Amino acid sequence: MSRINTQKTLSRSAFALAAALSLAVVPIAAQAAATTVEVSARSYGEKVTFTYVMDEMDTDEAAAEMYKAMARKADVACKKDIPRSLGRTVNKKRCTKQILNGFVKDLDNDRISGLHKAS
Repeated sequence: MSRINTQKTLSRSAFALAAALSLAVVPIAAQAAATTVEVSARSYGEKVTFTYVMDEMDTDEAAAEMYKAMARKADVACKKDIPRSLGRTVNKKRCTKQILNGFVKDLDNDRISGLHKAS
């Protein structure tokens, strides 16, 4: 292989590698720019946390999905995690309500508060 052909091949390979790396870095940079926030609430003396990405509430649909996820987190905590931690059963309805109320209060977001009031 001549020196000129080798350089062309290396140049093409370097360009392809640079292009591939730039595509891989863009999603990582976008993820790094997102702000992750944690809210917490207590029931029966047990702390439950919910972590979310701030950008997940940009639309009403996204806020509704987040509210559902918060409700699922509260439900699981009261059905499994808190009773296991305490070694006894708890009033699931009361527990779930306390956790969800705490999440909504700690989050302090108008969209989520509106969804919570409507439920």
